[in-house]
Amino acid sequence: MQPAGFRVNEERPEDDFYPTPDNAIYTLLAHLSIPEGTCVHEPACGDGAISKILERHPCIKKVISTDLNDHGYGTPNCDFLTCNTPMPDWWLITNPPYKLAGEFLRKAFELRYKRVIMFLRWDFLGSSKSREDILESGHLQRVLLMKERVTLFPKHFSKPKKGTSTYYSAWYIFDRDYKAPYQSEVIVRRVSLKQGEAYAKLFNSNHQG
Repeated sequence: MQPAGFRVNEERPEDDFYPTPDNAIYTLLAHLSIPEGTCVHEPACGDGAISKILERHPCIKKVISTDLNDHGYGTPNCDFLTCNTPMPDWWLITNPPYKLAGEFLRKAFELRYKRVIMFLRWDFLGSSKSREDILESGHLQRVLLMKERVTLFPKHFSKPKKGTSTYYSAWYIFDRDYKAPYQSEVIVRRVSLKQGEAYAKLFNSNHQG
């Protein structure tokens, strides 16, 4: 995800690759019910930040990790935006390049994923002609808004302690079979990274290996 407001003296990666922090991923899992046997595709897997955690979830049967670029994890040289294989029984969970978030969502809808979950800026929910078709589809079931700002750092940045973020992040949960009672109605739940950190301790103690 493109980190607007990123305030460290680092060159921005050409492909907008900023690994998703573990506490943000665990915060999603703390508020997500995953049926046993679920299969997940991570189409912008990067170095596997999301995939590595999902692979250890007891209810997830399989995780396929792909990426356009090679960051040392999953299958590289896979352009999700050119995929043409329907995935009606699969979930998609990813943190896409922010500038391509709309395109990723449209492609996911086209391929009929059962659930599409993306880590995006909170202001993605704002009104914009470029994404009205997505936000007015009625399939946006829930938004998990982080109370704390999440700062993303490039993989090569070794000491992510002084950077700050000027925006809030959220997990957007779209469901193919969900239809909002009102076209523009969205359920927003404020969640905390502290909940994710608490969940991580339980998760890691129960599912080691």
